[in-house]
Amino acid sequence: MELNENYTVVEPMFNVHATNSYDLFILAGMDRFFYLIANEEKVVAFKTYHFPNHNYLQLKEALRRTFVEDHLLQNNYKNTCVGLIGHTYTLIPDKLYDPGQNDQYIIHSHSEQEKSVVLADALKGLKTRLVHRFHEEILDLLNNYFTEESCYSSMSALLALYQQCNAGMGKQVFMHMTGRELQIAVFEYQKLLFANTFHWRSPLDIAYYAILVFNQLNLNAGKTPVFYSGEFSSQPECEEVLRRYIKYVDRVPQPSFFEFGKAFEKVDTTTFFDMLGLKLLIE
Repeated sequence: MELNENYTVVEPMFNVHATNSYDLFILAGMDRFFYLIANEEKVVAFKTYHFPNHNYLQLKEALRRTFVEDHLLQNNYKNTCVGLIGHTYTLIPDKLYDPGQNDQYIIHSHSEQEKSVVLADALKGLKTRLVHRFHEEILDLLNNYFTEESCYSSMSALLALYQQCNAGMGKQVFMHMTGRELQIAVFEYQKLLFANTFHWRSPLDIAYYAILVFNQLNLNAGKTPVFYSGEFSSQPECEEVLRRYIKYVDRVPQPSFFEFGKAFEKVDTTTFFDMLGLKLLIE
């Protein structure tokens, strides 16, 4: 499955006249807009829009056109949840978190960006707040069209889902690729040991960052497994390079809370793993 082209999957059993019984999950970034529609157990629709090489003004116009022309986005849904793809974030333990200091948390760890707004997600399972930044005007546009939404960082969704995958397990490394950004998280018995985002240019960069994390946490490359999700399926050489240095490398297991029908048989559903994780944030 290549996600550099717009992609549409709709199950025949999807009842477009009863969307108030479905949940709408959205993944929005500065170069893409994906959405997924599901009931309590089954995914019934999935669609992607890509906006490469757009500045924020061009992106606003492209999104407005999408919201007007895509009839599925004009329906009412039981729940709507938006995942914001942004790679500026920091993690603060709940016991140290002060909501009045959100801007300072980000400024302290990242350079300030124009036209941005700072948000904070409560990661209940980790007893942590993920403070993140997103483009203010794009967020305002999303709020205009999806007034009942809950907005979270896509990294929050990933961490919630990776934590669930790690249930009952020891140390595991999880890697998610979004364009040229690589998210790495390490869990041990559902405790978060590490989380960060790296920019990569070549497959060797992927291996370098993986080894960096292994060395930092004293992980055994012959025993500690790496599970990947995101756009690795369209970058097979990245997996090949990882296998040179790490013994156990595999695609992350499919979450059990969603069922995919025949229309998704040729779709690598771990490609949009972060969007699947949004379900855990609204429960």
